[in-house]
Order: sequence, then C-alpha cells, then structure tokens
Amino acid sequence: MPAEVMNSHVGDENGDFLSSTLRRKLGSERNMTGGSPRMVAATQRELRFAGCALLVMAALLGPGAASPPSPSPADRVLERLRQQERYAAAMDHAVATLRLRAARSGAMDPATLDALEQAGRTACEAGEYATAESLLQAALDAYRGTLGSDDPRLSTPLIALGRVARIKGQRELAWKLYEDARRLLERAGPQ
Repeated sequence: MPAEVMNSHVGDENGDFLSSTLRRKLGSERNMTGGSPRMVAATQRELRFAGCALLVMAALLGPGAASPPSPSPADRVLERLRQQERYAAAMDHAVATLRLRAARSGAMDPATLDALEQAGRTACEAGEYATAESLLQAALDAYRGTLGSDDPRLSTPLIALGRVARIKGQRELAWKLYEDARRLLERAGPQ
C-alpha cells in the first residue's frame, strides 16, 4: 500500500488523526471502560479465543524456533498508555509511530503493518469503531498481499476485526471472522 493511501486511512490533510467528534467522546483522557455484564462476558470469551490462537501460534513455532522479537520502546509506550486508559494519547502515539515507520521503512514493511494494526486496535479500545475497522481492514489487506491468504499470521487481524464487528452488533460477521482465523490456525497445524 503506498504511503499516501495509508496516510488517507490515518489522518486528515492537517495530520490531525483525532476528529473533533472523537476528541469530544474521549474528553480529557476519560475512562472509556464499562459495559453490560453481557458485553464483559463476550469480551472474556474473545480473549480466551485470542489466547488459544496465541498458543497455536507458539506450537507452530516449535521448541527450537526463535522467540518473537521483544516490543520496541514505542510499542511499550503504547501498551502503557492503553493500560492507563489514556486512549487519546495512545491514539496520537499509535498514529505517530505508524507515520514514522512508514517514512523510515516503507508502507509494506512488517513493522509499519504492525503499527497500522496497533493503531486499529487502539482506535477500537477508544471506542472509535469505524476508524478501527478501516485501519484493521487495511492491515489485513496489506498482510494478505505480503503473506498470502493462507498464512496463519492473518489470524491476529482477523480476530481484531471480529472484535470490532461484535462490538458493532454484527454478530454473523464477527463469527465469520473468528471462524476464518480458526481455520487458518487449524490448517497450519503443529509443526
């Protein structure tokens, strides 16, 4: 994906990612958590599914495989902001990291694609679901273009898109995305 196309997904002509609507929703770093017990239970099920996906990925790597790279300092800052529920700052940081990686390494570099996916996840956590869907779909499309359509690493953005669809009330789409991720992981099997 060319950098100018990616930038159209992540900001306006002034480079301001957070719309005035999103800024009003977020207020001044206000807590965005909460929800019905049903929503909490659904999120817990999703997390269990994601945990299973990670276990399958670990099995695919096998005992002799190299461990995944440790998170970069930028990734650690983003995770800390999310944990502190400072979603406006986290979104600003995610977009800045995305732009930096795209400028430094190119739009299709794995680090740039990871930053695109992280920006989508952060938008989801901030409650900006249309933005999250757009960013995560762009990441999934780019991953498919570089990894192929049968790579088990596609399961991560599929699960994230499934979460967005579930939150938006699109249960059938969420189930399809989760099933696609499961099939990819099962097809890869343990090595």
